[in-house]
Amino acid sequence: MTFGSPQSPGTPPPGPPAGTAPDYRYGQVSDTVRQARRAADMKAQWAPWPLKVAAVLEVFITSYAVYNICRLVAFENSSAAVSRMDQLSTEFGVLLGVLVLLVCVITTYVLHAQQSARIALTAISAVVVLLIPLSSVMPASIASAAVIVLLWLPANRQWFGGQAPQT
Repeated sequence: MTFGSPQSPGTPPPGPPAGTAPDYRYGQVSDTVRQARRAADMKAQWAPWPLKVAAVLEVFITSYAVYNICRLVAFENSSAAVSRMDQLSTEFGVLLGVLVLLVCVITTYVLHAQQSARIALTAISAVVVLLIPLSSVMPASIASAAVIVLLWLPANRQWFGGQAPQT
């Protein structure tokens, strides 16, 4: 049926069914209905500044982890005898390398306004913060604490599909 075409008697008028909340299908969008966002729909360059700063800190954390992994591998390739503990440390370094790649992917999804990625990045950063007593991980731990704060600032609420901050 097109606009202005005659309707047969007894057909209900077009519009929302009685008793339902307004939504996008009927040309009305309410504040209570949140639209699901896909990562492809959100451009990273439009992300709020705190999220961009958090992404830069995550790049620092991952590059610091890569540096430590490369240093560990260089130690393993030395002429010293390889013991079981050295082999385990190399396997742990490979695991850290996979985690670095995972954090980079999750950071990209955070910049594309994915709420689940923000929660996952917060959880990973919290684990790194718990490693603060280790002297070799301390710079990354401090940066991870800053990332957690930046991810959950009220200025980011609207980017992740929530209510805009009250001014």
